[in-house]
Amino acid sequence: MDQPETNGNGHLMEPKELWRPSIPESTQVYQFKNRIIQRHGLSLQNYDDLREWSIRSPALFWEEIWHYTGVKAHKSYDTVSICSLRTCRMRANCSVYNFFLLRLSGQS
Repeated sequence: MDQPETNGNGHLMEPKELWRPSIPESTQVYQFKNRIIQRHGLSLQNYDDLREWSIRSPALFWEEIWHYTGVKAHKSYDTVSICSLRTCRMRANCSVYNFFLLRLSGQS
């Protein structure tokens, strides 16, 4: 795993923005954020707010990802297991792969 970039004094450097969509409203992440706002009555202003909500409510976040991306499986998931603060995964009685990543990026 890559280590965070530091300056000469050992302090973490601010991440650099690599890309910004010209029309954010046309992105899947924007549409997903609006779905979460409507379904859960939240006030999410931007991607950072969505990210923070996903950290505070990982089981709900992954359930929404499952439904939003239309994961195709022989059976729906049983539970969402919180493994640590950094990881969360679906437990299912079937094989579930990371289709949602491809789906959100438009590659499915």
